[in-house]
Amino acid sequence: MAVGRNEDAADAAGTLIGAGALFEGTLETERDLSVDGMLRGARVKTQGVLVVGPEGRVEAADIEVGEATIRGRLSGRLSARRCVRIEAGAHVSGAVIAPRLVLHEGAICRADKSA
Repeated sequence: MAVGRNEDAADAAGTLIGAGALFEGTLETERDLSVDGMLRGARVKTQGVLVVGPEGRVEAADIEVGEATIRGRLSGRLSARRCVRIEAGAHVSGAVIAPRLVLHEGAICRADKSA
């Protein structure tokens, strides 16, 4: 049996900015985006889900997502088409625009919130 790369699985996984990695600039993707490192730029856009891990940081002026789960730090104007979840231990500052916002106990949110 040959061991090879499964292209469909790789495509479904989306984009990962791993621990210790730094990405600076504009990032746009149609896939899900996971940030365990540092993402800094003027614009971040994904049609899918943005997940900021516990050690992850996102600093961007404009962040547009389908939905977001924040466990780490996020700074900027976050706009979601569906839902934003800010979990315990997360730090969010800026503006949050979403039809649904879930703020867990222990999360820090210093943001303007609107639908």
